[in-house]
Amino acid sequence: MNKIRGKYLLVLIAACGMMVSSIAMVTNVTGLFFTPVAEELGLGVGAVSMTLTICNLVFAGGGMLVARFVKLFGFKRMLWIGVAGLAGGTAALSLATSVPLMYALSAIRGFCGGFVGMVAVTTILNNWFREKLGFVSSIAMGCSGVGGALFSAVLSAVIQSFGWRTGYITAGVIMLVMDLPALLLPITFTPEESGMEPLGGRGASEKAGPAASKKRLPIPLFLMAFTFAVTAAFSTAFPQHFPGLAENFGLAATVGSAMLSVSLVTNTVGKLIFGTLADRIGARATIPLYCCLVGLAGCAMFLFPLSYVMIPAAGVYGLCYSLSTLSIVMLTKDAFGAEQYARAYPRVNLGMTISNAVGSSMIGFLFDASGSYLSSLELTLALLAVAVCLVLVIYFRVLKAKT
Repeated sequence: MNKIRGKYLLVLIAACGMMVSSIAMVTNVTGLFFTPVAEELGLGVGAVSMTLTICNLVFAGGGMLVARFVKLFGFKRMLWIGVAGLAGGTAALSLATSVPLMYALSAIRGFCGGFVGMVAVTTILNNWFREKLGFVSSIAMGCSGVGGALFSAVLSAVIQSFGWRTGYITAGVIMLVMDLPALLLPITFTPEESGMEPLGGRGASEKAGPAASKKRLPIPLFLMAFTFAVTAAFSTAFPQHFPGLAENFGLAATVGSAMLSVSLVTNTVGKLIFGTLADRIGARATIPLYCCLVGLAGCAMFLFPLSYVMIPAAGVYGLCYSLSTLSIVMLTKDAFGAEQYARAYPRVNLGMTISNAVGSSMIGFLFDASGSYLSSLELTLALLAVAVCLVLVIYFRVLKAKT
């Protein structure tokens, strides 16, 4: 951290706030509202939970327009538009009385949230940091897990005491507060706009990858990166089924909840470790290592269905959250270069969004059909193996292009 000071530190602080507002306050806490909203409005929980699905899918669409909106409106104006729609749309959900209105507001806040979410954060970090990129990315993304845990408790207390409508207003205010550093601090989209260089210098960007000097993204490389995002992100759907897995093995409900909790703790810790390893040994080695550890943890849970094995194994399995975030960021940067990252990442990240959207439901359907989670584990392991192969091929192409 000794080199990360001055405006570089301000950029990191702003990125952390953006991650909390767009990820922690959308994906990680929305489930708190499902049951109370459904009960008051006389709806099914499934109908209410669709608000999150709609929000996440539109969120990806908004992220794909970040580079274009920065050119049209400038970085700060884009942020103001994003925060207004995200925080305002969330607060406006407190007025919802029907499903169509909830879906419309969810679409608005999702689309605008894309302007302050993963794409915007990772792009600005890639612009400002050549050195210590893995470390600062892990800190920013780790904040989504920490923020989710902290504000989940806050919103839960608000909903219980004052109702879900006040909860939505509170969530909107928290989003606005978290985004104030990005809105008010004197930071720019690129260091050049501030008359500075990226931390570590400009030279790294000129040799970042085989696509750096091309106007169009190379289709074979893009398809491999997109497929990697799909296969790596699928593993993150499994922790949501840990309570059901424990029950399926005849274990106490407390074991399942402990498994889920410890995996979420690893969500943050694992990202910090990933960032440190990526800076020291490279993403080319770190990504396959994480894929193997997640796969071994999954096997351990099925081979030894005992509480003292299941809970630690679930903790190791929580490394999967780094695969769906940091690994996609680092691989995209290495494959396409810093110059084309802003164009490539939103499209590659769409694969992660699709995988997350269908993964949990697919695992549920497989369980319904077989009465066991074994088929889901087999599918997860197969996809992780594909992910490892794709990483090796992509980095082979990157190294070949540099020689």
